[in-house]
Amino acid sequence: RPNLPLARARAPVAGSRWGAMMKLGAQLKGVVRMGEGTKVQVQGLEKSPELNGMIGSCLKFDPSKMRWGVLLPNGKQVALKMNNLRPVDVEIAPAVALGADR
Repeated sequence: RPNLPLARARAPVAGSRWGAMMKLGAQLKGVVRMGEGTKVQVQGLEKSPELNGMIGSCLKFDPSKMRWGVLLPNGKQVALKMNNLRPVDVEIAPAVALGADR
């Protein structure tokens, strides 16, 4: 995947492979690399709350608008800010390179 904008790791969607770990109160510290095809859950929309909770796929990032194009299951394509996307079932990379001196 190309190096596209990074999203801060957040609590994963219930039922994901990380869900059990979050129930135990674990804090994930790292970054999530998002790219075309990344599955995301829509969250926090106020003007279109009916879209909240939907799972979609990232299409393309528009750097001029700082938004991801997202294809939703109903066929609708929307442009959303990264704060309104929660990655689903992605790998979380350490925020700091392993072995780096502090």
